[in-house]
Amino acid sequence: MNLRKQADTKHQDNLLLGVELAGKHVKFMISEDINSLADEWRIASPADNVFLQLSYLQCVHLDPPPGMTFVYQVSFIAGQAIGVAYYQVRHFDAYQSIKADKEANRSWWQVPTLWVRGIIAKSVSLRTLIAGNLMLTGEHHAYFAPEIDKDFQTKMTLQGIQNVQRHLASKGTSAPLLLIKDYYPGNELDIKQVKEAGIHPFFVQPNMVLHIDHRWNKFSDYVENLHSKYRVRMKRAFKKSEGIQVRPLNKEQTEELMPGIYALYKRTLGNAGFNVVDLNPSYLIELHDFLHDKYTINACFYKDELIAFFTLIKNGQDLEAHFLGMDAEINRNFQLYLTNLFRIVETGILGDCKRIIFARTAIEIKSSIGAIPIDMTCYMKHQNGIVNYFVPTLIKLLNPMEKWVMRNPFKH
Repeated sequence: MNLRKQADTKHQDNLLLGVELAGKHVKFMISEDINSLADEWRIASPADNVFLQLSYLQCVHLDPPPGMTFVYQVSFIAGQAIGVAYYQVRHFDAYQSIKADKEANRSWWQVPTLWVRGIIAKSVSLRTLIAGNLMLTGEHHAYFAPEIDKDFQTKMTLQGIQNVQRHLASKGTSAPLLLIKDYYPGNELDIKQVKEAGIHPFFVQPNMVLHIDHRWNKFSDYVENLHSKYRVRMKRAFKKSEGIQVRPLNKEQTEELMPGIYALYKRTLGNAGFNVVDLNPSYLIELHDFLHDKYTINACFYKDELIAFFTLIKNGQDLEAHFLGMDAEINRNFQLYLTNLFRIVETGILGDCKRIIFARTAIEIKSSIGAIPIDMTCYMKHQNGIVNYFVPTLIKLLNPMEKWVMRNPFKH
């Protein structure tokens, strides 16, 4: 392939690359500042995915997770902007990511496995290029115009990744590990091209998604569709949580309560078995300005004390359950996590959503309120050929697969 840097007078700080792909001349404009690509990004980004739109990416760029930087790419054919791609770059420390899981109370027969896992994890510490968004579950890496077929999309995706890797290397900030995430069934990259590139597909915990029945016009319609034992369970949970007030916050209230909100978030993060990203507290504040009514942060109070929060983002016809935080003991006493799941279901129904994206944590309890598991395909590659050979083995050792029982709460 003939890869060449071209002059660009309008975007002097951006890198413009041209390459021949399957007989088509494709140009890629690359920048580490989303604002320098604002005009092109608006044209080429999807109208139905807020997480690839300029406003959301500007918010993340303004208040990034600690240690995270970004690369943005717009692709062109015949002078027309026909696609965008979003990248995150951060140092990945596998040992720190599994530390909470390693330190949790485990049965004696699990100790040897966790010890080996910890030893291996200590050797995995390196800069990683993420084609996608670690703060979300779903297809939030790239978008191409509808006329671009799947085979050519894969070609452009892989070429775009090469472009970004070379760009980072030229600046002395190379990221030897590549993670591409997350593809729904039927939308995966072309497997032949992936294998030829030495990239390994793999699965992690499934994405839990609740499909909202078109006949549910109000929350009581959803409740009526539950088996009796699940209705009883729901009523028992709300009975235990009597006295708790749940209120949406505006920006000023979010800012005022942020010390408590962030402390609850960190407490929840510390109890998770595998962490790859830490939140910037300002992000939850600034989302008010960048997403407006698409973003909601709900605070839970007991006797005027903040005890939990959860955030939601409306993404087209999807409702995304975003970051949350709560005290584990209070959750046990009040069944707060379960009642908040039901509150999210009600929000999705009243908001005329088609799906609620509950992501990858607490899988079994999410299945008990009607969410179903969807296996998302991810991909990984290390630039060192020898290390890359062992990537599938490393994934199996470091990937925490939660054991759980699928529940079916619905009558039909």
